[in-house]
Amino acid sequence: MVEIIVSLLAIALLIWVLWPLVLSPQPATAGGQVSAGNGALRALLQKKETIYSNIRDLRFEHQMGKLSDTDFKELEAGYHREAAELLKKIDGLGGAASLEETLEQEVRDYREKGASAPGVCPACGKNPKPEHQFCTGCGAALQTLQCKNCGADIQPNSKFCSQCGQQH
Repeated sequence: MVEIIVSLLAIALLIWVLWPLVLSPQPATAGGQVSAGNGALRALLQKKETIYSNIRDLRFEHQMGKLSDTDFKELEAGYHREAAELLKKIDGLGGAASLEETLEQEVRDYREKGASAPGVCPACGKNPKPEHQFCTGCGAALQTLQCKNCGADIQPNSKFCSQCGQQH
């Protein structure tokens, strides 16, 4: 009896672990406006998003000092070549028109939202927590301080005002 219960639990655990691998992932495109019938285009768009994410991660690792300049340049060039080949394939499948429309809509939405809206990073557009002084996505300073002496903007990590020299 115990063996049956253990076997059933093991099967249930195996199904639970493997279930995400069985499901087909959705395309990682803005708005998901790729037709469901075009599986090749969907796969290419998903691969493009993965490559772009890898490039962003690579740049972050380089900025953090975890990659040497030579390694960074070599890896970045490889990702750029791969992305260029992939974009040519996407264009060949006719995905350029729908991608262009999607990108235009994203730009319109971004402009309506406002890049410098409160709670939005001015550098990358992510929404960090209000109490953070630096963006968790790109590391840019989020809050500027006002100089008590002259009213000029002062970055959070600055000790002196760049206009009047007042210490803060």
